Amino acid sequence: MKSRTLMACSLICFAISAQAVYFAKDSPVKKISKQSAAGRRQRELALRGKALFAAYQCLDCHKLAGKGCIDGINLDGEGDLRTTSFLKEQLEDPEKHAAKIKPQETSLMTPPNMNRDEVQAVVAYLKTLKSAKRKAQNGKAN
Repeated sequence: MKSRTLMACSLICFAISAQAVYFAKDSPVKKISKQSAAGRRQRELALRGKALFAAYQCLDCHKLAGKGCIDGINLDGEGDLRTTSFLKEQLEDPEKHAAKIKPQETSLMTPPNMNRDEVQAVVAYLKTLKSAKRKAQNGKAN
């Protein structure tokens, strides 16, 4: 009887301490749930960017996964190759961005005339475009 009482007390103490950790201000559980929410928002943003990529007919001039313009700039692996700021500047003002990189050259890209939210979404999508080598490495890690 004494051992049952001791076991019951131990379980109750464990449950109370587990709740205290769960509801603590800096609980790892809360941090994980915040990261998950941020991850969901990022995925939603990238999905919106993918839809905008299609709506703005980017494959008319670019190539991706073997589709699009044959002579266009290949965007496969762009997420590994370019920084977020590079992609953002390129989408906001291709001519100005080209002049910044190579002053003597002009950009062939026509300005897509996207608003700030659309640029952010398309950049989020482009950042998901990883190279095949990178995808293989990520697959092995899982």
